[in-house]
Amino acid sequence: SSEEATANIDEIEPFIIGLLKIEKIELMYPILSKTSDELLKISPCRFYGPMANEIGNLCIAGHNYANQTHFAKLQYLNEGDIIQVFDLKGNKVDYLISSKQEISSDNTSCLSQDTKGLRELTLITCNKIKGNRSIIKAKEK
Repeated sequence: SSEEATANIDEIEPFIIGLLKIEKIELMYPILSKTSDELLKISPCRFYGPMANEIGNLCIAGHNYANQTHFAKLQYLNEGDIIQVFDLKGNKVDYLISSKQEISSDNTSCLSQDTKGLRELTLITCNKIKGNRSIIKAKEK
């Protein structure tokens, strides 16, 4: 099953599962296969969910750095903006931002895999001022 495959991926050495590109904010980073404090210093990381461009909700965590790198510029995105994900097979999928929200750091509802068979993205970063998480949800266009 895909759940078993995903569990195994978390146990092996990290690797790049795809490329995240958001032209509006000039963001382009590799997506690492799993999340740790050390890996988050390098690039945004798969926090939960499937591999790039597979069915389900790929949740990607990234730091909100003061120097405007990683996920710091997510605040400038709006509903209707496009997020592109390139997977290892060379496929590009456009995702349309459907919502932006602030949630408490203990709220895990954004990780839900109930996507009704569709491909979705959730970008997660911290709001340093409030201590909450900023969430951007996007659905395959």
